[in-house]
Amino acid sequence: MYDFEKYIKPVWEGNMVIDESFMPIEKEDGSIDPIPLLYKAEKIISVKNSKHTITYQEGADYILKDGKLEILKDGNIEKVKYKDYYLDENVPGGCFPRTGGGFIYFGEADAMHKLQYVVTYIHGETWQGPLPPYQGVNLPITISKLKNKEPLRIVVYGDSITTGANSSKVINQMPHIDDWCTMTVKALKKAYASDHIESINTAVGGTVSSWGAEHAYDRAAKFKPDLVFIAFGMNDGSGRVSKDDYLRHIKTIMDTVWEVNPDCEFVLVATMLANGEVANFLGNQEEYLPALNTLKGNMVAIADMTTMHKYLLKRKRYYDMSGNNVNHPNDFLARIYAQVMAATLIESRL
Repeated sequence: MYDFEKYIKPVWEGNMVIDESFMPIEKEDGSIDPIPLLYKAEKIISVKNSKHTITYQEGADYILKDGKLEILKDGNIEKVKYKDYYLDENVPGGCFPRTGGGFIYFGEADAMHKLQYVVTYIHGETWQGPLPPYQGVNLPITISKLKNKEPLRIVVYGDSITTGANSSKVINQMPHIDDWCTMTVKALKKAYASDHIESINTAVGGTVSSWGAEHAYDRAAKFKPDLVFIAFGMNDGSGRVSKDDYLRHIKTIMDTVWEVNPDCEFVLVATMLANGEVANFLGNQEEYLPALNTLKGNMVAIADMTTMHKYLLKRKRYYDMSGNNVNHPNDFLARIYAQVMAATLIESRL
C-alpha cells in the first residue's frame, strides 16, 4: 500500500520529491539521455520499479550526475528500445500515428506502468512553477459544511481522466495508488476531520462536454449534490470543440444542477494536455482555461491543471508522466491532480 499522507503532500513544498516517475527510452544509437527531474537532485534516496517491488542500486544500476539520474547501460533497469517506442509500422491497438510521420507507442491498462520507474530524492531548489490558490472564498457553503462537519455530497463528473483511467488501483496493479478524485476526498476527510463526506463518481471515458450537458440530470443533478467537480476538456480539445461551445456545455451542466439545488457549488477542472507527439490529439485544450475563468466567482472555483501540466512539461517528458502516452495521467501526475484539488479546497493552515 502507498503512503497517502506522503503522496498528497504538494510537489511544490519541501526539499524531497517522493516517487517521481520516469521512463528510460533509448535513442536510435542505443544510448540514453540523463533523466530530467522536476528539480536538480542532490541526493537519491531510492529508485524502484513502478510496482514498488524492486529497488535498484546506486552505482550498479544508476548514478546521480549534475542533478539528473543517469541509467547505467549494464545495470538492471530495463530500457525501452527506440524502435519499440517510435515504430515504423502500425501495430493495431499498440500505437498511434506520430506527428510528422511514423507511429508512436500507445497502451492502456498497465502498458506504460510496467515500463516506468520511480525515484525519490532530495533537492535544494525553490519551486518555480504555479502555486494553486486556496479558493474557499468562492465556495462558502462547501467550506462551512466541511468546517462544521455537516454532510457533504460530492459528484465527480467528467471523462476518462476523471474515472481514474491508468491509476494503479483502477487497473489493479501494485502499488494500488488511488485515482485523483479518491485522493482528493481522502484529503478533505483528513483535513477537516470529517467522516460525513460522500462522493459519487459518474464520469465516463471518451466523453465530451456536450455529452456531459445532455446527461447532466441523470449523472449529476438527480443526486442533489452540494459540490460538483466538472472535469471535461481533454476529448473536447482533441475534437477541436470551440471554446464558446465548450463553455456553453459547462454552463448547461451547472444550470441543470442548480435547478435541483440552487446552493450547489462547483470546482471546474481545467484539463491536463495531450501528447503533442501523437498526431491529432493535442488540439484546443489550452483554450478552455480562460473560458472557464470567466465563470470563476461566487459558488465556482477553478482547479488549473492546464497551467500546472504546462510547467511540468518544461521540466519532464510527456511519457514520464503519462498512463497511456496519449492523454491520461500516470500515478505521479494523478497525485498532482489531487494536490491541486486539495490546495483549492483546503487552507494551508488547517
